[in-house]
Amino acid sequence: HPLQKLTTKDGQQLELFLSSPFFNTSKTILSLFQQLQNNLKKGQLPNKLDLFHKVFGQSAAFNDHKIRLLFSDLLKLVEQFISISAFQKKRAQQQLDVAQFYRKNELEKHFNRIQRKGNKSLATQPYRNYEYYAAKSRFNWEVYELQSSKKRDMAIDLQEFGQDLDLAYFSQKLRQACFLRAQQALYNVEYDFEWVQQILEYIDSKQWWNVPAISLYYTAYQLASQPKKSSYFEDLKEKILLEGHYFPPEEIQDIYLLAINYCIKKVNNGQREYAIESLKLYKKGLEIGCFLENGFLSKFSYANIVAFGLMAKDFEWTETFINEYKNKLDKNARNSAYFFNLARLVYVQNRDHEAALQYLQKVSDKDLINTMNAKILQLRIYWEIRAFSLLESHLEAMANFIRRKALVGYHKENYLNIINATKRLLKVNFYNKNEVEKLKKTITEKSILSEKQWLLAQLAKLEG
Repeated sequence: HPLQKLTTKDGQQLELFLSSPFFNTSKTILSLFQQLQNNLKKGQLPNKLDLFHKVFGQSAAFNDHKIRLLFSDLLKLVEQFISISAFQKKRAQQQLDVAQFYRKNELEKHFNRIQRKGNKSLATQPYRNYEYYAAKSRFNWEVYELQSSKKRDMAIDLQEFGQDLDLAYFSQKLRQACFLRAQQALYNVEYDFEWVQQILEYIDSKQWWNVPAISLYYTAYQLASQPKKSSYFEDLKEKILLEGHYFPPEEIQDIYLLAINYCIKKVNNGQREYAIESLKLYKKGLEIGCFLENGFLSKFSYANIVAFGLMAKDFEWTETFINEYKNKLDKNARNSAYFFNLARLVYVQNRDHEAALQYLQKVSDKDLINTMNAKILQLRIYWEIRAFSLLESHLEAMANFIRRKALVGYHKENYLNIINATKRLLKVNFYNKNEVEKLKKTITEKSILSEKQWLLAQLAKLEG
């Protein structure tokens, strides 16, 4: 329920909102909200029958339809509160709406005041993303509309605010193109990118490479479409560090992730040096707080940061991170994510198989990817402690799990490749040099195989 996702402060403000007759005239809706809040504070699941009697009185005959309608009305008001709260944070949009009201009602003195105020707000706000250029264009358009309605000489440069609109539009389109590229790589789907090429050519003709709202997405798209050109990664990394402050946290996080996902693919293809690059990006992102949403870190970011910390052999920092950020995880995922990553730490740092398996027993994660990663760690441990019977059963269980959960795209191919390569590793005759070399070649040539380096290392030990 959305009420469970509200902060304490949000809950208090929502109660004030529901208490205002401007938004809500129903005392029963307010009463229902207060009862629900009491339940949630105590960690109790609300009981519909109890709620009905607390709202309508103990003597009232229970009416399921009546309580359902009340829940529906409360939800509508909660959603209205969420919308208004979000709008209140957008000062430029508020000022634009007020300016438009004054212009339409020919209140020129008030219009000029709010227009000056709006321009000052835009000039002093720190961000220069698409929203900045869109708001700047709209303010100028309101001025143009006012002047044209008064039949005055145009003192405004139409081409200039047309360019602001272009910058907002092309920034958004390039952002969309970057995510389409990312989705294409992840799910193996085909998209038409001809329109993107036309946009890139237009940007080149305008020489907008020094505009952060354009240049970061321009470079990110080039990197996604031409991953073999590592110079694009270096350019994107430099621009993120130098120009990232021009974007709000939720947007710069997406740009960080575009660069980090490139690193992940490189690491999965055996280029482990990119683990250090990715860790640098994550550390910088953590420093500015862009990976936190409402004060929480996702379990995926938590696991990725630990993985790159371990690959970079930055054990002390990684252990500190695991413990310091545990309480920034969602309560439902906290313990599983914490123990899984502790298992990874003791496994990599000390090769403590027993401790790692004990931590893994405490992992209960419904997320498919995290569950599969835990299973892969078990796979490694069973091989390394020579528990081959357990390993064979484990591989079959993994394959069945993948089929049952209907994993698709990159992840499915990667996990199946790991299973098949490990099965062949179990069966290879290491006295037969040709057979060993054939398996080594198969593993090396797999483009999607995140455990490639580990598998080759095990094969090298068999040869030795």
